[in-house]
Amino acid sequence: MTASWVGVVALAAKRERSRMMVMDELEKMVVVRW
Repeated sequence: MTASWVGVVALAAKRERSRMMVMDELEKMVVVRW
């Protein structure tokens, strides 16, 4: 993963009150990437 990608994920996690939703979206993105 690139540093910028991780940065975007961190910002999204901080902004979103429900981290579970973010993680769910991330899992979908990871599945698509892999």
